[in-house]
Amino acid sequence: MEAVSVVKVSRISAAAEEGAPPRKPISLTFYDTFWMPLPPIQRLFLYLTDLPAAAVVDRFKASLSLTLPRFYSLAGKLDYLPEVDDVVIAFSADDGVDLVEALCEGGDLRRLVDAADHDVEMFMKLVPVTDVKELPAPVFTLQVTEFPGQGVAVGFSVHHLAIDGKAVWQFIEAWTAECQRLAGAAVQVTSPAAMLMNRSVLDFPGAVQVAKHYRDLLTPNLPSVSKSSLSLSLALFLFLSLTTLEWGVYVQLRNEKLPIPRDDGLKAARRTFTLSAAAVEALRAEGAGGGGAAPPTAFVALAAHGWISALKAKLVPADEQDAALCFFLDLRPHLDPPVPANFFGNCQKPCAVYAKAADLLAAGGLKVAVAAIEKEIAACLKDPLVDSKSWLEKLFKLPRPRRVGVQAWPDLRVYETADFGFGRPARVELVSMNHDGDVVLVAAREEEGGVQASVALSAVYMDAFAALFVAPREWDPLAFEK
Repeated sequence: MEAVSVVKVSRISAAAEEGAPPRKPISLTFYDTFWMPLPPIQRLFLYLTDLPAAAVVDRFKASLSLTLPRFYSLAGKLDYLPEVDDVVIAFSADDGVDLVEALCEGGDLRRLVDAADHDVEMFMKLVPVTDVKELPAPVFTLQVTEFPGQGVAVGFSVHHLAIDGKAVWQFIEAWTAECQRLAGAAVQVTSPAAMLMNRSVLDFPGAVQVAKHYRDLLTPNLPSVSKSSLSLSLALFLFLSLTTLEWGVYVQLRNEKLPIPRDDGLKAARRTFTLSAAAVEALRAEGAGGGGAAPPTAFVALAAHGWISALKAKLVPADEQDAALCFFLDLRPHLDPPVPANFFGNCQKPCAVYAKAADLLAAGGLKVAVAAIEKEIAACLKDPLVDSKSWLEKLFKLPRPRRVGVQAWPDLRVYETADFGFGRPARVELVSMNHDGDVVLVAAREEEGGVQASVALSAVYMDAFAALFVAPREWDPLAFEK
């Protein structure tokens, strides 16, 4: 029986140096308030190592005490200031990060590393529990779990209100460099010496009003930020969207004359796949538009392939209704002027791609998907902020039974970056995959050019998706019943 228990909670201080001026609260932009009611980003790293957990914890404490002052927004708290009616990242003399030390008794770390199917319940025990339903709330919390004689699991929770995925990895790169340096390695720290926390670099006419629009819509009952505090109109929309998802699955299965699974069969399962470099290049070549056109990027090709694989696995009919793909674009290099490289916060824009199911599911559907994705990227970047007030509406309009969402990017070298000086992790996963149809892409651990894809999908469809995604072939719906 695998049981995880908390052994100790330590506080790693990141207070300002004595005599330094107090840190000013960081006001949030609409890039931040967009994420207000959502749960934290949760990442998990599994290490097969002989290094004792106590030594790992000591190294983390020492390295974080050196790294956090540069990334001090992680050491603050999200708080509501009623006197100015605003949510900020606030600071005090108690600035710091909680480090939870835990012990897993009876756990099999090798099983968690090797199994393609995620043990979601166990993964959730290996990341810290962070209550962000009521402000004030911590920005960042860390957990180290010892598997005696096997290794350690390192998990963290960070609120999306404070930083996006790019910023997360900026911090991890700097933190691991300090860890390696403390372990005696000759490491060149490439991240900037000081991070830019001031959101004024993101200002544009109307930015404050857009931020307030999202904040009031998503969290009208501050300091409560739970989903139960959503405005009536938004809550109704979410309810109808989720109801449509379940009803759409039911009707679809009935129309296909397939057996109706029990309710638990519709819960999202999670599985990790690895595509070889050759498979990625083959998909890029297949997705090229012809006429000497350059092949799509690995991200575009894999997003298109995952989109079509999910539609086929779900037995979506080849009709004239739209299917959708969504993802976020980093706007830092695309704003005018470009955002400085040392900016530490959120700066992403949602993109929604639509295409008729009939076109996507026909022969040559990958080319259709690639062209649609590339067209949407170009449109999103042409005038990135012109539609900023409607970003939330854009996501709510997605046809959820036919929606796929792609996160991260296939050249994100998570395994190399997350080496704290005791070897690369044996497995890295995003635990906070919250929606059916989510796909997370990162660089593969072993092969240069390979890609790891972690997928959340209703369990009843996962095997069909696997057959399509890893080994593309002509899809026979009857094979699903065999």
